[in-house]
Amino acid sequence: MKDGHLIDAFLEMMSAERGAAENTIEAYRADLLDYCGFLAQSGKAISGATREDVADYLSHLAGEGMAASSSARRLSALRQVHRFLVSEAIRADDPTRIVSSPKPGRALPRVLSVEEVDRLLALAETEAAGARRRTSGSMFCSNYSMPRGCGFPSSWRLNARRCAATPSI
Repeated sequence: MKDGHLIDAFLEMMSAERGAAENTIEAYRADLLDYCGFLAQSGKAISGATREDVADYLSHLAGEGMAASSSARRLSALRQVHRFLVSEAIRADDPTRIVSSPKPGRALPRVLSVEEVDRLLALAETEAAGARRRTSGSMFCSNYSMPRGCGFPSSWRLNARRCAATPSI
């Protein structure tokens, strides 16, 4: 069977047995036709694709700048069509079985600028001075003087501005 017929049979099954919406069917069709076009460039068909072909396709998508989430969606379509081909005895194995999904990169945390840290420290000193008058220098001032969210280790936070926590006697 040619790739186009296999894709049509898969999409028909998705529509009839799984009740997939028309938009879903069209998205699968576009993804699978792109995959078949990639395979055709190396003279292969979907029924003869290997794990390396699937991995090469995912690398190709990443090389084109496709987001990891979009590549993962495409891999999901490939997994489903290859499972379908195995269930219909068109293939003996599933080449997507041991292919891992693309993982999105983690964003770096936002770092405070020197000016922002200075403003936080100035605010803490001002509030600590007011708190010292109200509470005679309770220990919460030392922890308050540098908030946890600014990225400094706890030891720095506790040692910073000790004068703000010095009780007045």
